[in-house]
Amino acid sequence: MVSAIDVGMENDIHFMDKTTIAQRASYWALGQTYGIKGIAYKSPELNSIKTDANKIILIFDNAPYLTAYKKPLTLFEIAGEDQKFYPAKAEIKANTVTVESEAVKNPVAVRYAYKEYVKGELYNNDGLPASSFRTDHWILPFEKQGN
Repeated sequence: MVSAIDVGMENDIHFMDKTTIAQRASYWALGQTYGIKGIAYKSPELNSIKTDANKIILIFDNAPYLTAYKKPLTLFEIAGEDQKFYPAKAEIKANTVTVESEAVKNPVAVRYAYKEYVKGELYNNDGLPASSFRTDHWILPFEKQGN
């Protein structure tokens, strides 16, 4: 999957930067379809999560190292069993992100970039952005029960 989370435009679905996505798609074809070695084409993907006291540790694949390019991570949210999400402090260490908030003492779920419009902040060391994700499977307010 080619992520476009860092090139979109807030008020226009037809964003102007087509070159970045075309390059990512071509790298995907070369690396995945044609099997050419040495081409970075996979964005960071959440592999697993661990809970450590009042923190959740996210472990990523396709990212020996993660980066936010020396900017703060502001798109993470964390929730406890009450299913209420709060803005979270997030810290990168190698291929993990530790997420926590003083408002959540026993966290069970994390969301990243889970809004209508965001500019991605989390990248792997090849410069490819992580796509938005959530670790919960809760029914969202706009979803109908049983569907």
